[in-house]
Amino acid sequence: MLFNKIAAAILIVGISAMAIGKISTIILPHSGAGAHHGDAGGDTTPPPKPDPGWPAAMAGADPKAGKKVAGKCVSCHTLNKGGANRVGPNLYGIAGRKPGSHPGFSYSSGMKGKGGTWTLEGLYGFLKDPSKTVPGTKMTYRLGKWQQRRDLIAYLASLGDKPVPLPKVAPPKKDPPKKADDKKKDGKAPEKKTEKMPAKKAAPVKASAPKKDPVPMKAAAPKKAAAPATKPKTGDGEKKENKKDGN
Repeated sequence: MLFNKIAAAILIVGISAMAIGKISTIILPHSGAGAHHGDAGGDTTPPPKPDPGWPAAMAGADPKAGKKVAGKCVSCHTLNKGGANRVGPNLYGIAGRKPGSHPGFSYSSGMKGKGGTWTLEGLYGFLKDPSKTVPGTKMTYRLGKWQQRRDLIAYLASLGDKPVPLPKVAPPKKDPPKKADDKKKDGKAPEKKTEKMPAKKAAPVKASAPKKDPVPMKAAAPKKAAAPATKPKTGDGEKKENKKDGN
């Protein structure tokens, strides 16, 4: 009896597991490793352009866009002249200032010993990876997108009693249009240009001659009645016959 009860319990558990599996596939038909979520067309966002490096990165720098990027800095820094220090020092006039020199802020030993002055190129590299540029710095936030660093540098350069001029960089050259031979090398057949034939001018339609009214047909002249056949005169004949008879 005990064996039968155990076998029955195992059978009930197995049937329950099968039923739960079928119910789950009905309720969640798209779950699983091969399921697709979101847009069926995939992500169409173009990949970011690589960092062109200094000073080419400053081509097209926009201080107004940099002011918006600076919103990420205000939780640790002030940007106005005479602003208070926060977690980081005040950044007004940072371009051209000696590192670790702003009064009232406790800098790291690495920042104090950096030496020189903050150039725009130095700020560009520092914002990309602060700890690599100045080992031991208290700043750990990195601005990864080079377009944002470029615009932020342009904005910081404008903050100060003597704004620092931006480097003059020629705009990037556009790739020349590919020739037919280059397209063949890329594995793409050149597109054939179909020349449009000039449309033929339609010949002028000649004016048709006015139609003449048909000439009325003349009625046929009535036929004249045939003349009656002339009978021989009986007088002469009779005379001749009389002569023959001797009468």
